[in-house]
Amino acid sequence: MFKTINIKPIYSSYDDNIAEEFYIPVLKNAVRFDRISAYFSAKSLAYYAKGLENFVRNGYKYRLIVSEEISEADYLLIKEGYELKSSIRERLISNFHSKLTLDEEKNISNLAYLISIGIVDIKIAFVRNGIFHDKCGLIYDAYENIICFRGSNNETEAAINSNYEGFTVTCSWLLDSKGFYEKILTKSKNEFEILWNNKHKDIVVLKAGDVIMNEILKFNKNEIITEKALLEDNCVILDYKGILSLRIYMADTNWILNSAFYKIKLKRYVDKIDDNIIYFKESLSYLDFEKIRDLIKNKANSLGKRFVCTNRLLDYIEARNIYIDKRAKLGIQIKQQDESLRDRFEEYSRIVNDHISRKLREKQMWDSFFMFAMTKSGNFSVPGSGKTSSVLGVYAYLKAKNLVKRIVMIGPKNAFGSWMDEFNICFKGKEKLKVFNSHDSKYKSTKEKKQALQFDTGNCNLFLFNYESLSTLKEDIKNIVDENTLLVYDEVHKVKRVEGDIPGTYAGNALEIAEKS
Repeated sequence: MFKTINIKPIYSSYDDNIAEEFYIPVLKNAVRFDRISAYFSAKSLAYYAKGLENFVRNGYKYRLIVSEEISEADYLLIKEGYELKSSIRERLISNFHSKLTLDEEKNISNLAYLISIGIVDIKIAFVRNGIFHDKCGLIYDAYENIICFRGSNNETEAAINSNYEGFTVTCSWLLDSKGFYEKILTKSKNEFEILWNNKHKDIVVLKAGDVIMNEILKFNKNEIITEKALLEDNCVILDYKGILSLRIYMADTNWILNSAFYKIKLKRYVDKIDDNIIYFKESLSYLDFEKIRDLIKNKANSLGKRFVCTNRLLDYIEARNIYIDKRAKLGIQIKQQDESLRDRFEEYSRIVNDHISRKLREKQMWDSFFMFAMTKSGNFSVPGSGKTSSVLGVYAYLKAKNLVKRIVMIGPKNAFGSWMDEFNICFKGKEKLKVFNSHDSKYKSTKEKKQALQFDTGNCNLFLFNYESLSTLKEDIKNIVDENTLLVYDEVHKVKRVEGDIPGTYAGNALEIAEKS
């Protein structure tokens, strides 16, 4: 809601980042936007579209009135109901032939897309020279709060080219006792409706005709563009939007798609290719992203091709690097039993010991704390060092915090007995073992195991699978493993290799199962 936003009474692009400080936060919370402006061109429409990438919400509307000054004679003809003269239409269309910056092209592309899906509606106010010099915006939130902003005639072509903007703001929840500011809101709302419904005595407001709308819609990219890099041409663009992709925006695609470079260097990472876009596998890590980026960048540079990375990909890689650096520092502090972690460790130990019967040795407790704190970790201590008990300590802590409900252990069959024994010893009198053992003799077939996993294991707190069973039970295990599952791979070296055109069978299945853990 608007009341949670820090809104200033006056904005000026000389002093403020208006897009970041006003348009974007306000439109994120808006359900409706009515705007009147005094200039019509590709540049101005791009200007009016700032922040609209945050306005794509079902049913929300943006009504925009822009003006075009015409002669007295032409005005009277339109007033009498005559169609626009071809000279006026041609002049309006010619306004879209000016060169745009990538930021302007991004904004007008988004506006065109929102027009195409019915969110934005545009009307043109035809006025006699010197009549229409207003600029006003009314933005509404879901709680019927209103923000009104008004400015002088500063959206001329010169003002837009110099990126100047300034306006004052009135908020419906910040009104004075005498109703002075309320009159601003009332007049602005009435003024907009009069114009939108073509009831002004000196201004004719019409829907933009098909010819004009088609000119605007030429900018439509059929999606909201948040990255101006995606509008670059004659280049390849590496992007990340939930999945890594490479967009090939050039006529010559052979160097990237039909080359030894692709077959030897890239193919192993690729999921599919569709319409000159390479989609990479979802299982790739940020380290793979860096490797792919460097491979393509170096190849493109060697051939004189343009290579572009989107900001969101660079931001993602940087964030992951910072995260890994922080985790590495934390891991070292835990291994050194740093005093700065003593309070956290003592609190962790207290909760673990409250929920298990056999207390962990201090070394086991530090190992357990390490696994918990690192979220995803490995323990390669020698056999007999108590790794299983340390894992059960993590389970005890997370269960006490209502963060997990079960353990899924994937490992060699000969480890099953140890896991069940350790669970019973650690939780004796605290929690009863309810186990699904994929090698229980009561299951006579894979079908019976699948049925049990689907219907009879809702209360199980320990699931035991061996690596060989993953090929037949993978989908069933994936249905169990979620954010409430502590997933453990025992003797993980049995997974074998992960990389290559066809990952090791165990590795591919293990990675797929871990996606939602």
